[in-house]
Amino acid sequence: DTDFGSIAGLVRSATEPAHAKRATPGASALVRALGDRPEVRIAILSGSPTQLRGVLEEKLRLDGVAFDELILKDNLDNLRRGRLRAVRGQLGYKLPALLHARLRTDPEADETLFGDDAEADALVYSVYADVVAGQVGAAGVSRIMEAGGAYPDQIDRALQAVASLHHRPSVQRIFIRLDRGVPTARFDQLGPRVVPVHSWWQAALVLVGSGLLEPGRAG
Repeated sequence: DTDFGSIAGLVRSATEPAHAKRATPGASALVRALGDRPEVRIAILSGSPTQLRGVLEEKLRLDGVAFDELILKDNLDNLRRGRLRAVRGQLGYKLPALLHARLRTDPEADETLFGDDAEADALVYSVYADVVAGQVGAAGVSRIMEAGGAYPDQIDRALQAVASLHHRPSVQRIFIRLDRGVPTARFDQLGPRVVPVHSWWQAALVLVGSGLLEPGRAG
């Protein structure tokens, strides 16, 4: 649970030790329950800076969360290069990162994505899902990323991954936790694949209903 919207929040995030960091309520239990299934691969994509890798890995260990991959954002490099849009922007960072992570995954694997309404997760994940499914091609990716303020090299990195993708409708659901009180109706235009929830407990109930999580495992 990180506040990137204020200077105080950024300073606190950069300086507090692992034991002082707070997990979003229910998140650790849900990820632990999913990770108990041997066929599940867990990849964590975060906007936190790469310099916090050690602290974040320790926090995940303290919470009992096992993961296969932790992807962080190199904002120090963005600052050095004067790329101010990239510091706060998510589309130019997360979409290429997701696409390249997909290349490191079993091409026949299904995916469930988790995010919140504090960033552009619902949009980024929906675009990603359509690209993997073959519904949005290279030209569409370029247009969307340009409109979202991505830098040319970020667009090029995304297109490199698109050219090597095995296309299939892999993304089953996109859970978005409503952290800032965004009305659920705002997500309707993204289709039924996007599931807004008020807590990760609600997401767990949906996963139990679909057979992806055993009852009682996310307790």
